[in-house]
Amino acid sequence: MGNIINKEVEKAAKILRNGGIIVYPTDTVWGIGCDATNEDAIKKIYKIKQRDSSNPMLCLINKASMLNKYLKSVPKESYKLLHEASSPTTIIYNHSINISKQLFGENDSIGFRIVNQEFCKKLIEKLGKPIVSTSSEHVEYMVFPRILALSKACAFDHSWIYYWAFIEGGHFYLQT
Repeated sequence: MGNIINKEVEKAAKILRNGGIIVYPTDTVWGIGCDATNEDAIKKIYKIKQRDSSNPMLCLINKASMLNKYLKSVPKESYKLLHEASSPTTIIYNHSINISKQLFGENDSIGFRIVNQEFCKKLIEKLGKPIVSTSSEHVEYMVFPRILALSKACAFDHSWIYYWAFIEGGHFYLQT
């Protein structure tokens, strides 16, 4: 299983590096994501989601130390909170840096969540940057109706076969 995950991580990271969009498993839902530093890719997600760009999206990171690169300062309390969290926890921080301004809320704020999901964690490690995360809910029916069926099929027996997709020129491509 490890080799399969590593191969899929390589493919997905290449898509992200090239400004692509992926559909991927997170700790909570199937997400739509991209490189959180790529303005054009983020615009694509807002378009796909038919979401107002004033409605910020969160970023996924694979370890707390990544926060130091993307925030002017990290409150010490947040490390404790993240360490003690027993479920996926998103913290909103002020004054983010080195990340697309399209993701900012008020006061340059942004939400970061540390992932536990293996594929997602390895993908962020490989990319070396945060990944934008927004739910594929509702979009899956409009843009790629097979994702819902795939997510149910993949979860069988607690084993994951990783499926990812990218959108190029309005077309949906499924890779297995």
